[in-house]
Amino acid sequence: MPTAGLAILSLGGIWACVLRGRIRLYGLPAVAAGLVSILGVSAPDVIINRDGGLVAINLGEGRVVMSPGAGNSFERDMWQRRFAVEAVAPWPSSGIVATAPIGCDPTGCLLVVGGETIGLVMEPSAAIEDCAHADHVILLTRVPRRMCDDGKVAVSTFHIWRDGAHAIRFTRQGPVVETSRERRGDRPWSRISEKRRQYLD
Repeated sequence: MPTAGLAILSLGGIWACVLRGRIRLYGLPAVAAGLVSILGVSAPDVIINRDGGLVAINLGEGRVVMSPGAGNSFERDMWQRRFAVEAVAPWPSSGIVATAPIGCDPTGCLLVVGGETIGLVMEPSAAIEDCAHADHVILLTRVPRRMCDDGKVAVSTFHIWRDGAHAIRFTRQGPVVETSRERRGDRPWSRISEKRRQYLD
């Protein structure tokens, strides 16, 4: 639920519970508006955890695949709840087909979102081909800048190291990226100090 929707829902609930008489009924529309706000929320297309070791891809229509491996069970469970799906499938390896627009091999994945091709590069050997043909690229391994146009890179290992976990939505206007650094703000226990952050930026 969006923050604004939660606030409206809470205020409407307080109004309906605290006041007496018919006036309290005016809180019910606010409660309804808060609940309806959930319909305006769309799940991210890709989620990457804070070290890049776990990636979830939303294929739409209740289908979600996650990168292989037995680790990160807590994150896997939380992401499955966020996507509101009963089960999460492993990454496919049979190529891109109409029913599942994603194909993976040990070097990375290619997926189609909104008619655009997204490349997930897990090995440097896949960077040249993916960076040349994909519309947007997510680099989950260190790749020399000369191998990939910066304009195509939505997220790189540097971004993950600096900003933590990433949630990415691919729109007609380009990738929309949300990071845990943006969510938490500046805290004394944050991984990167303000002085160091200014240097990195």
